[in-house]
Amino acid sequence: MERVIKNLVEYDKRGRRLVEEAEEERRSVLAHMDDYKKELAKQYHEREQEKVEQFRQQAQVEKEEALAAARARHEEALGRLKANYQKNSARWVAEIVNRCIGG
Repeated sequence: MERVIKNLVEYDKRGRRLVEEAEEERRSVLAHMDDYKKELAKQYHEREQEKVEQFRQQAQVEKEEALAAARARHEEALGRLKANYQKNSARWVAEIVNRCIGG
């Protein structure tokens, strides 16, 4: 009988040890999961920051291209206006004077 009780006590100790080991393993896994989640969040944030930077750079390039195109159009229009002025300015002045004086 005493041997049975001794065995039961030993089994109980082993069982408690196993439960404690399992609990320690669970705590360890949970701690690692928290670290893993933080690392995943950090990696996700870094990838998103890279994407934002790429979009920003692309927008800058597109803005500069649009500005260059607008400047080219402006220069072209200005050139046409200057050419038109040089070609017709004498005639326009004469026409204005003629209309003002001649009536």
